[in-house]
Amino acid sequence: MFRKANNSREHSDGSGRQGMPTIIGADFRVKGDISCEGDIQLEGTVEGNIKSLRLTVGPSGAVQGDVNAESVRVQGKITGTIRAKAVELAGTGHVTGDILHESLMVESGAFLNGHCRRLTATEILAEAEARDAVKQEREAAAKPEEAKPDLQVVSGGR
Repeated sequence: MFRKANNSREHSDGSGRQGMPTIIGADFRVKGDISCEGDIQLEGTVEGNIKSLRLTVGPSGAVQGDVNAESVRVQGKITGTIRAKAVELAGTGHVTGDILHESLMVESGAFLNGHCRRLTATEILAEAEARDAVKQEREAAAKPEEAKPDLQVVSGGR
């Protein structure tokens, strides 16, 4: 007779999981990479790369790094490469960097300084994996071998 209303969204990946987006507030600043299997609503600042299912950069949001997602809506500012199946630049959106996309929508007033390239979802994924492999190789080459100390100082004893 009475049914509970189901107002929460199902993830489009077919997993059937329900949930709220991860919200990064306007007064929150992140230094480092973020990886999320769901949605992210960004109102704060991220200095690092973001990987998620869906990303919405709100009017006060800013990203300095690369973005990889199924869909991206930019109302704030992104400085870096965007790789997504669907990209929307709102009239308040500001992107400095390349956009690799399957579909792209740009509203009047949006700012874009970079190249746009239409790719299939498979090509976007392959480019992201190749980029990650190069990054890992560079980090491994730059990381010095850990040297064992010649002298170890221990405090607290007599």
